[in-house]
Amino acid sequence: MKRLQRVVSGRWMAFILCCVANLCCQQKPPAVKIIKATYSFLEPAYDNIRLVSSGDTLNFALDEHTYNTVGSFSHFIHNGTAYIAFYDKGSKSFSVYDFASQQLVRRIPLKKWVNSTKLDKASMYIKDFDSIFVTTQTKLYLLDSTGTEKKRFEFPEESDKRGFFSNVAPPVMVGNMLYMSIRPLIDEKSVEAQQKWRVLYGINVQSGEKERYYQLPETYQKNLYGYSFLDYSYCFNDRGNFVFSFAADTNIYETNLKDYHRAYYARSRFQSGPIKPVTKDDLRHDDSYKLYTLRDSYGPIFYDRYKKRYLRQAKQKISEADFLAKNTSKKRTIIIFNEQFKIIGESETNGQFSFSSLFFTKDGGIYARINPADEHALHFVRLVYEEKTDDPVKLAQHPIPTSK
Repeated sequence: MKRLQRVVSGRWMAFILCCVANLCCQQKPPAVKIIKATYSFLEPAYDNIRLVSSGDTLNFALDEHTYNTVGSFSHFIHNGTAYIAFYDKGSKSFSVYDFASQQLVRRIPLKKWVNSTKLDKASMYIKDFDSIFVTTQTKLYLLDSTGTEKKRFEFPEESDKRGFFSNVAPPVMVGNMLYMSIRPLIDEKSVEAQQKWRVLYGINVQSGEKERYYQLPETYQKNLYGYSFLDYSYCFNDRGNFVFSFAADTNIYETNLKDYHRAYYARSRFQSGPIKPVTKDDLRHDDSYKLYTLRDSYGPIFYDRYKKRYLRQAKQKISEADFLAKNTSKKRTIIIFNEQFKIIGESETNGQFSFSSLFFTKDGGIYARINPADEHALHFVRLVYEEKTDDPVKLAQHPIPTSK
């Protein structure tokens, strides 16, 4: 009898274990489908053209209540007049200037328009004076020039699903759809978190429907790099496609977010060896920023609609000796592509201007911020393309860097 009980008990135990195992299998999340991009290699020509600063500058004087801590900014045209607006993170206000005269038109403390205590991460984008978008940590507001709220959209509570505006990841309007970037506030030690995360919000400003788009590229689906390497940037081209640059990826990516995905060779000639991933132990024992500085990386990408060119920043790694000596500034270059994504040049910037502050005017002007330490004004220098030349005078003034 006891033997029979043991047999029955054993069978019940086996049955229960089988059920538990089956339940676990059913609850296992499905594998993340990785977007495969068709790869294109075009032979680079690094010495054909470069971007250099000219003597032309713009100077926007700050009033006594405004700081030089620029967050997002917008260059826009309303009723035929060009304006530029800066959001000041220090005073949490935005200032609008007439672009031609560089005179202040209006300064508005954001708290007068947005009833929120969460303005530390606020960002702003002005399409025109009838469509002013403001983000906080939890909401997106659509306002007009009187501060009247036209629409309000809630972001999810999860920190990795909150939208924002920046100059290197600008908002894009396509019909009723507003596309905006999402802050990469995910666990830097989790490949699974990288696989699940999406970089874009698409919000229908009429219906309020929201959807997240576009995953990190394949290298992030398998490897860890640390938080600094989660930085990304994008621009929007004339074909109606997004073009992405990711910090740990040599390639750039063009996509329509649906069925068109292409990867293009976009490697700096100064990159020495692959960008090596890190381990969880590396991230536990070393500063994430240190791991970043000891590796090559890539920065923002912009599209010049006037010249049909793309500009991408590359950052060269430093040595451990330099890091210990607190010489942590990476050398930066700008890679220039033609409309077909062929590299046609790469120029050194040597800290002459802030590439992340780049913007373009309707007449083909390219500007970037200089003298960021000035507390009384915001300064921008005009940048110009310089074609390859054999003129010894020009070569002496702007020597073309050679490969190392």
